[in-house]
Amino acid sequence: MPKAWFLYFRGRLTQSVIKNTSTMKMLLQIVLVVCVMSIYGQDNLALKGKPTALEETIPYLNQYMDDTIKYTFMVLPEQDAVSKMHFPYGMWIRNEWGLWRDSELKKFFNEYEVYQPDAMSAIIFTSYHRFLNNEPIDFKGQIERHHFIQENTIYETSTDGSSGRVIYPEEIGSLTNPEDLIEYFPINDTIIFSIGGRKGIFKKAVSVRCYGKIVGYTEEYDLDVEIVRMVEGKNISTEYSIGQVTDVYPGSCWLIPPCDWKPRAPELNVP
Repeated sequence: MPKAWFLYFRGRLTQSVIKNTSTMKMLLQIVLVVCVMSIYGQDNLALKGKPTALEETIPYLNQYMDDTIKYTFMVLPEQDAVSKMHFPYGMWIRNEWGLWRDSELKKFFNEYEVYQPDAMSAIIFTSYHRFLNNEPIDFKGQIERHHFIQENTIYETSTDGSSGRVIYPEEIGSLTNPEDLIEYFPINDTIIFSIGGRKGIFKKAVSVRCYGKIVGYTEEYDLDVEIVRMVEGKNISTEYSIGQVTDVYPGSCWLIPPCDWKPRAPELNVP
């Protein structure tokens, strides 16, 4: 069913956003990761071209992501990590790796009756998360889970057709509750996040990358973060200042890894 995975991840994304979180937080997250990817572009990387099978995606992801994104992705629970990457990294690989077109990677998934790009990117990120955590990738199990979701998702539509809802099977699990998710963001850890700013005489809205120290948690399970550094561009102003404490949604920031942390390095062929 073509809309199954789109609606599945839209529901997962809605689950992951705290009730009062604004759309701006998601936009700032997208801008932050796009900036990282522009720094770590393919021109400076060893692997060229595009992956053609699942086992090839892991080395590509490993060289595209910087350690901050890898570390955050690794330490979060699997479903939260994969949901976090659906935008914008997932959007990037779905476009760049031809999952919407007739690419070799798409053909690889089609052989296993996986036809939706959202489902393909979910399997790719699930596999990479398991690789980083030194866990079995279990590709066969992932394919079976995908088919189970496709076969057991229920679509209900109102009698007049104006509204509807999607009911997913309970067996697929759920995202971590916000009160539990903050445990993955310990006090005194340092994070990267974005805040809003204005540029030029016309006060165009822009994002400003910040480094901050987690100093506590809010009642809504956001992070209380003390700003320790702001990377401001030319002619950019912001209402925030160094030393100020602001609340940051855990889903819109990235943990800076410990100095001695090293990610697992893949071979080209991953079992």
